[in-house]
Amino acid sequence: MRGIAMAEVAEIDLMMEDTIAEAFRNAGTTLDNVARTTAHQLRDALIESTGTVESVNFSRQIDGLIRNPRLFSSVH
Repeated sequence: MRGIAMAEVAEIDLMMEDTIAEAFRNAGTTLDNVARTTAHQLRDALIESTGTVESVNFSRQIDGLIRNPRLFSSVH
């Protein structure tokens, strides 16, 4: 049963990504500011995550990496 539920969640995630991508494609310039803000937020999150990975790497406390859902999850 868990496998079925996980497969459905994955399918819904893909549908959500497709829907969001389609909305941005069809919006013309209407969502440019939203896209720019989102891109900056993603960039900032990646920079912050990189710093976290580096600190874990240097301190060798891998549990800090594994337990951080922004850095490590079942996707990885």
